Amino acid sequence: MVADRSGNGGADVAMLLRDPLSGATTVWVADAATNTPLAKVTGYDQTVTPVRLVAVADLNGNHSEEYALLGHNAATGQVTAEVRDSRSAKLVKRVWFDRECIPLDLVSIADVNGNGAEELVMLGSCGQDLELRALVKDAKTGASLRRLEF
Repeated sequence: MVADRSGNGGADVAMLLRDPLSGATTVWVADAATNTPLAKVTGYDQTVTPVRLVAVADLNGNHSEEYALLGHNAATGQVTAEVRDSRSAKLVKRVWFDRECIPLDLVSIADVNGNGAEELVMLGSCGQDLELRALVKDAKTGASLRRLEF
């Protein structure tokens, strides 16, 4: 569920689609009540396999939420959250996570460092022992804020 773009007072739905032939990843936004298409966000890195999509409060000041796509590049081991504007599809921020982690999940949480931007928390299996780890990063700056090991 994402913010109401249709203006009908109800939440809308963002759906993640990866074309198996081209590798292109697209986020489709539709009205949850009528199934009317409202937006299409494209441009995500095709070298990563999408893991999770989350909505993040507006970071670039255009009063429109952003969509963060957690992805994993199997060839390089790189784990990123690619944050794109939900209106223009422009890249807002690429947040880098530890290469030694296999990404499992991504959530956005309230601002913890006081800069007014939500944080991204990536849950992964990390290191040789594949320990469960939560890495907290600022969605606006990409700065590492916390590392929790379970």
